[in-house]
Amino acid sequence: MLTERQKEILEFIEDYIRIHGVAPSIRDIATKFSIQLRAVSDHLKALERKGYIRKIPRKGRGISLVRSSKSVPVLGYIPAGELTLTEAFFDDYLPLDPSVFGNGEIFALRVKGDSMIGDHIVDGDIVFIKKQEDVENGEIAAVLVDGEVTLKRVYLKGEKVILRPSNPEMDPIEVDANVVKILGVYTGLLRR
Repeated sequence: MLTERQKEILEFIEDYIRIHGVAPSIRDIATKFSIQLRAVSDHLKALERKGYIRKIPRKGRGISLVRSSKSVPVLGYIPAGELTLTEAFFDDYLPLDPSVFGNGEIFALRVKGDSMIGDHIVDGDIVFIKKQEDVENGEIAAVLVDGEVTLKRVYLKGEKVILRPSNPEMDPIEVDANVVKILGVYTGLLRR
């Protein structure tokens, strides 16, 4: 996550490049935000460490954009089928404004499997998930169950959670509520 100042600086760099065709100098950034050159350097190092820019050594205006401030991280794959072990990992960034998919922190996952075909979510789709820890009955969510991740409709039933696929050929999964962690709620998809 970017700090508010890092986001402002990144947006300034993006706008400057769009308008002028070159990156701003460190002095341009310092002047714009009325901060010291050292503070600009620290912010640029943080933006580089977080994967937003790349600094080209010994080159004036040596800032190149790696990704936009308006992008959604793709954190790997999510099975939409049987529960399978998967690890969330950085995979890519999509140049989309996350606010298109709602307020809050948005991330994306690539779908594997066909358990959600009744909801028109198919193998290869990219689903957008709003990070949150609770879910309303019947909402589609990314769910972690004993280290395994899946995408299903979630129903709370006392001390149990029912994970229901929308593929009529698949059975629901019923598990104890204490082994389920909601990663976030489905907000949309992208099909390439």
